[in-house]
Amino acid sequence: MKYLLAFLAIVQTATAQSILLPEPVTNNAVAVLKKNGQTFFYSFYGLDKTKKWSGVHNKIMRVDLLKDKPALIGTLPDTGRLAAGASVIENKAYIVGGYKVLSDGKEKSSHHLFIFDPATEKVIGGSSLLVPIDDHVQSVWRNQLLYVISGWSDSVNVNTVQVYDPGKNRWQFATSLPDEAGAKVFGGSGLIANDTIYLLGGATFGKNYPPSRSFYKGVIDVTNPLKITWLKATHYPGDYRYRSAAYQKNQSIYFIGGSNETYNYDGISYAGRKPVEPNKTILVYNILTSQFSTLNDTNNIMDLRGVVRDEKGNVYTFGGMEKGQQVSKKLKLLKMK
Repeated sequence: MKYLLAFLAIVQTATAQSILLPEPVTNNAVAVLKKNGQTFFYSFYGLDKTKKWSGVHNKIMRVDLLKDKPALIGTLPDTGRLAAGASVIENKAYIVGGYKVLSDGKEKSSHHLFIFDPATEKVIGGSSLLVPIDDHVQSVWRNQLLYVISGWSDSVNVNTVQVYDPGKNRWQFATSLPDEAGAKVFGGSGLIANDTIYLLGGATFGKNYPPSRSFYKGVIDVTNPLKITWLKATHYPGDYRYRSAAYQKNQSIYFIGGSNETYNYDGISYAGRKPVEPNKTILVYNILTSQFSTLNDTNNIMDLRGVVRDEKGNVYTFGGMEKGQQVSKKLKLLKMK
């Protein structure tokens, strides 16, 4: 296939060390914030080890790395949700969307925005989303605007891009993604780097929600940040990426974990109703060369809504789902060799 021309195999391995969290959690939104000059990791919402609808919660968890002391510190003023996102602007966490699971298995996407201030560790509500959303990609542009990209809205995938301005407490629509299956995804991965949105993988709309092989770039107009020029880029190689986490280091984007199959929140595939296992590779995209490479990954984690990084740049996964669909109780330090 043509996309393999952009694939470079490299012999590297990611290994992990971990500390224990107060309780297992997966599909949780995560953020890194400062409190009294110290860095803390926070988790919002999630699913407990039961993997049942009744295990979806609204808990807030905090990790103090200096004291190695994770703790539950409160709840969000909302019902329990999955597949929310959290992003940081000016040392406040903006917690967006997610979905509620009802006892009959039905799901309801959220229009909520909550703002968490680490100074007080209190939560306030922000302006409601224009389109209720979950399982979306969200990222921050120039520490100014929050972008919420694609995702699932109640009963369908959407190609909308919703942009939030914290100074005005206002949402606006930006240029939508192309109206095509590979662009309208839930459980995709991505971020904003160098004024460009990168969106990869996820689940498309169709029978059993097939995984997407697509990779899109959206160039943000710096004079009008609501204007985005979208480009369908080279298909990505290797395993499919569903509910992976993404982060940038130098001029590379790392897509960590996730799974090769799409699945419901309990870790059971949509197709075949079988247990799903995590990917064993990390996908790396070089922004300068537009080429992909892979790392072997001993972390073996899926069901991620993001990663967290300490002041030294070390990367951690915060919960997630391990092999055997076990909900993780670990904050794992990822090490590249």
